[in-house]
Amino acid sequence: MVQNTQRQGDSLMRLTYRSDIDGLRAVAVMSVVAYHAFPDFLPGGFVGVDLFFVISGFLISGIILKGLKESAFSFRLFYARRIKRIFPALILVLMFCLALGWMVLSPNEYSTLGEHVAAGAGFISNILLWSESGYFDKASGLKPLLHLWSLGIEEQFYIVWPLLLATMSKKQIKPLYLLLFLLVTSFAVNLCLTCNSPVAAFYSPVTRFWELMLGSILACFNLTDKSNVVDSKSEVRLFMSVFGILLILLSVVLFRDTVEFPGWRAMLPVIGAGLLIQAGPDAFFNRVVLSRRVFVLVGLISYPLYLWHWPLLSFARIIHSEIPPAWVRFAIVILSLLLAYLTYRLIEKPIRFTFSTKRTAPALFLTMAIVGLTGFYCFMMNGMPARFSADIQSYVTYKYDPATDTRRGACWLEVKADGQGYSDDCVDPPENGKPLMLVWGDSHAARFYTGLKALAGDDFRLAQFARNACPPVLNYGYENCAKSNAYIIGKIKELRPAIVILHAHWTGYLKLDHNDAVIRSLAPTIQRLKEAGVSKIILVGPSPQWLGPLPNLLIKELRRNRSANVPERTYQHFDQSVVAVDEMLRAQLQGLDHVVYFSALNAMCDKTGCLTTINGRADGLTTWDEGHLTTPGALYLARKLAESTGELSAEER
Repeated sequence: MVQNTQRQGDSLMRLTYRSDIDGLRAVAVMSVVAYHAFPDFLPGGFVGVDLFFVISGFLISGIILKGLKESAFSFRLFYARRIKRIFPALILVLMFCLALGWMVLSPNEYSTLGEHVAAGAGFISNILLWSESGYFDKASGLKPLLHLWSLGIEEQFYIVWPLLLATMSKKQIKPLYLLLFLLVTSFAVNLCLTCNSPVAAFYSPVTRFWELMLGSILACFNLTDKSNVVDSKSEVRLFMSVFGILLILLSVVLFRDTVEFPGWRAMLPVIGAGLLIQAGPDAFFNRVVLSRRVFVLVGLISYPLYLWHWPLLSFARIIHSEIPPAWVRFAIVILSLLLAYLTYRLIEKPIRFTFSTKRTAPALFLTMAIVGLTGFYCFMMNGMPARFSADIQSYVTYKYDPATDTRRGACWLEVKADGQGYSDDCVDPPENGKPLMLVWGDSHAARFYTGLKALAGDDFRLAQFARNACPPVLNYGYENCAKSNAYIIGKIKELRPAIVILHAHWTGYLKLDHNDAVIRSLAPTIQRLKEAGVSKIILVGPSPQWLGPLPNLLIKELRRNRSANVPERTYQHFDQSVVAVDEMLRAQLQGLDHVVYFSALNAMCDKTGCLTTINGRADGLTTWDEGHLTTPGALYLARKLAESTGELSAEER
């Protein structure tokens, strides 16, 4: 380390500027923005983040390696400059989210936002999102700070990376071979986890470090004379740039967010970015396209644009209670560009290039700490429910445990649980000749079971077999689902229940299943049940679905209408796709023997709307999220089933 501070600063700033890399930044950020705003238009645009990783690895490692080579690298100055580069725009966006969230989010939503603000300020968003993943985790579109996962990975890399490079420099170890070893190791972990634990593969820093390391290897390569071999051959540069952009275009056009990623597929955009960088600024595509003024300008504002666009899209979805129309999303993209430009000109540039690093970096660090602690305080205070009026406090503070009365973990299994992992207690013991009713389905069936259990009493014994994301049909679903359903058919043959009830989140499966495999599997499944000796099968159709958690939607309506009365029934924020699914299932079962179709939609909805609360109070809400029934809601539906079929006692219990 050199003692001359001025020399350190000069060295850290003295990397040759390449306008084509700013152009590549533009390709990366606009891919991400287009994917988030119009996923059907650019389904693989999420790979723009991977382009950013390669670019970052190349530029930042280039600064570090150059400083070390000239004995002019300073850890203090490096991290101070990172703070000046990263913190200003991020602080602004985090404060904006806290302010807007205060006005439009429910306590549960605001508490979650506060936790994410704290994680974003601490650059551990990827770790938090990794820990949150699960069956009842909210939709990604409802997390305004979801996109900070990539920033977390990047900054975690730069906590250890300079230390490692400096250690190698001090011991006079050439970094290239170690970089290659670390790249291969990280890539191997990525391949392994993508197959076995895709959520971990997506959010883990270890599975992404190879992308940053590729950029680092290019930086190392460009600091040697070997780069001249490539630079001297225009044909090679042309091939590299054209092939590189083709790999990126193939990725953004052909990939879907349903594929396993990163895995081997991440090689395409990562290698594409590497080829474009290594081709150099004089390569045809880099010079003619990426270096054009419009690309360079978007590249210069790429960081604030990345920060701004997602919170705006996410809050718009939260406020609309559904994905906003195309014109709103387009307007948000334009607004994001404007805010990004203003942030760059009025905040980023003055702080980076005008203010003293010695004073500015500590001030920014302290400000970020305050913002993070503010977010954590909002989280610890349960989203600050006191900001709501007293007349809606019961809805504001409403919480529901989905495991209530469900025997979760024993008779309601998780996705990864063993296919035959049901407890012996899932079947009520024989008692005085009482007939057996068996409930088979997914998490919606598990929640409906609570109502049946409360109602059955002395009339029926109950058996419960439920698994998350696993509809009660044969030859469908993931491996454990198929194994589980085969096991349940075997149990039905053994138990010979008088009635089998099939229930599931039918709407969700049919939205995802464009080939109608679930629908086509119903008749064979029912035939197997009849062959197993079941004399009566009741298929319960989809229960009402909402465009967001029902308590949050009711809070918004109460605040918007300034009313103290919760509508007992409403079609506001109702998911209309449920109606088509209800009709489809009814039509599919027509003409089948021993099968009764019970429309949960007709039972819980009338011309004025769908039931929101049984008793007009928060403790009588029918649904705690978008569609899973609470115990009061399940009991109401069970009574309606009893009235419709006569199979259960409909007396009040």
